[in-house]
Amino acid sequence: MRITYAKAIYDDKERQAVLDVFDSGWFSGGKFTQEFEEKLAKWWGVKYAVSVNSGSSANFIATQALKMEGEVITPALGFPTTVSGLVYHNLTPVFVDSDENLLIDLDQVEKAISPLTTGIVFAHTLGNVCDMDRLMRIIRDNNLKLLEDCCDAVSSKWLDRKVGTFGDLATVSFYPAHHLTTFGEGGAILTNDLKLYRECVSIRDWGRDCYCKAGQDNACGHRFSHPPFDHKYYYTRLGMNLKMTEAQAAFGIVQLDRLDGFVQKRKENYKYLSSRVKNVVKSIKGADVSWFALPIIAESEKEPIMAHLEGSGIQTRSIFAGNLTRHPAFYKVGRSLDLSTTDKIMSNGFFVGVHPDLTKDELDYMVSKLNEV
Repeated sequence: MRITYAKAIYDDKERQAVLDVFDSGWFSGGKFTQEFEEKLAKWWGVKYAVSVNSGSSANFIATQALKMEGEVITPALGFPTTVSGLVYHNLTPVFVDSDENLLIDLDQVEKAISPLTTGIVFAHTLGNVCDMDRLMRIIRDNNLKLLEDCCDAVSSKWLDRKVGTFGDLATVSFYPAHHLTTFGEGGAILTNDLKLYRECVSIRDWGRDCYCKAGQDNACGHRFSHPPFDHKYYYTRLGMNLKMTEAQAAFGIVQLDRLDGFVQKRKENYKYLSSRVKNVVKSIKGADVSWFALPIIAESEKEPIMAHLEGSGIQTRSIFAGNLTRHPAFYKVGRSLDLSTTDKIMSNGFFVGVHPDLTKDELDYMVSKLNEV
């Protein structure tokens, strides 16, 4: 038996969607991409979605588009590419702690704010949601920008409002381990701000000024407004090619039809396991969490526990990078407040899966093996 922590779920509908792309003869930035972006935005409850080739690219683009300066507050507990975009864009990360529910420490956030602070960038780790009312008060009171990384938190809510709708921009990943996938890789940026939407599209599309959709050469009416340049080849920002392919988008359209079912099953699996296992990370009052996994903060170091579970056929993962500031890539990056809880999570924290394909027998087996340790 091998019980994986994640699994991509698909069938002939996704296969046929990819074959439809072959039949269309157009493989990038076409009708499937446009349909996927429109359906994703509608499902999420935002005006605009920008599809990209990964969640990491989404964070990179969103950070550039927000044009923050100076210091940006971010949790040390997390994934590298939530933070690396800050460094690439010459921002100074100020690392704050998280609590044992993996939630950003809002007391420390308030202490970390300085005259140089221009924004907060953080992930809803493993899907769990902090007190967004309090966070948004901090944002408003200090005139800060907010980037929400929702890669683990598709459909997580605070007081019935989806995360990803609070910040100036939000990002999401469609890597196979996540709530839905776009043929392996993929991501998106979400916003209600037309100016930020166009900024993100430009950065994704080589930095060109044109924002006409695929197949439209002059829908904006500005194609030859900057002679001798053609608007399609007029560059006003630094950018790269970070687009999603048509095959990924077509695959994702079908996955969106399955998404509500995926979310419900994840919640059910988390509830079943968490009611039978000790030391499980919980949500707080006001949060409705769409869990990426079942996180556990053990009473002792994680390695022997994870080894026992792996030996029993249950795949495990550490809670991502743990304390990012302990890694060589981030030794000399930014400044930090007290990170003692993050260090404990790094030493004792791990997770197992709650993905929708788990069976009742597999869940019961996981309960028995988790309770052995």
